[in-house]
Amino acid sequence: MGADFLKEYAVAREVMERAEEALKLNLSRLMRDGPEDELKLTRNQRPAVFAITSAIYEVMTDGGFPLPTYGLGHSLGEYTALYAAGAMEFEDAIRLVRDRARYMEEAVPAGTGGMCAVLGLDHDEVRRICDEASTDEKKVWPANFNGGGQIVISGHVPAVKKAAELAKQRGARAIMLKVSGPFHTPLMQPAADRLKDRLDGMEFRRIEFPVVANVEARPNSDPAKAKELLVRQMTSPVLWEDSIKFLIGENVEVFIEVCPARVLGPLVERIAKEMKVYSITTPRELEETWDRLHPLL
Repeated sequence: MGADFLKEYAVAREVMERAEEALKLNLSRLMRDGPEDELKLTRNQRPAVFAITSAIYEVMTDGGFPLPTYGLGHSLGEYTALYAAGAMEFEDAIRLVRDRARYMEEAVPAGTGGMCAVLGLDHDEVRRICDEASTDEKKVWPANFNGGGQIVISGHVPAVKKAAELAKQRGARAIMLKVSGPFHTPLMQPAADRLKDRLDGMEFRRIEFPVVANVEARPNSDPAKAKELLVRQMTSPVLWEDSIKFLIGENVEVFIEVCPARVLGPLVERIAKEMKVYSITTPRELEETWDRLHPLL
């Protein structure tokens, strides 16, 4: 994950060194050598993704890419967007990401919650399925409105599985996800409370470009509100499709995905066929994107 950037760019290596010093954890070795089970732990995987994504972004800015008009990210990615926008020092941000991951892991007992991707149903139908599958004790909610016919549901495992079966009966595909909790649902309230306490002890700086928040699908440049939005994100669905539609309405023509793997780019392409989408997951993709966009900058 991101090994090519660490190999080719001193800037990326410097970011990773800062991450390892801040966390007192050899992230680069864990990403390179494993063990995979340890890397997949939320408290390790989230900081690893944040670190390498931030490293790629720093390589981009060091190479001449200008600041974006807007920033946004999906769930964890909103933290990266806020870091890129100058809201936090890198060390503060990655420690916050690690603590957030720990709060999420500890919010519910292991095995209690799960998530499932539903493909082929509209928003209202997925909401109806979640209501039908829920009981007083076991509940499921829409958690990610990703666009392109994909909605992720989340909650207690029995309710998620029941909703998945109902979705299949209505002609949809339903794919259980390999995740460790019922993220972006009210079951994360204990994590949200701890995150609020944690953020109350931090000071966010001036945000250099607006970041489109997951929970409102609208841009924000106010540091105090950014913290509030991150807390709400814990228990609220990610409005990714609405966020991209907002950017379309703002006449945004280019979307650049910065991540260790191409995930969001295809979603954006399905939502906004008129938007030019570039994914930067390797040094070669970075160079190709620069070559295509540099004449327009």
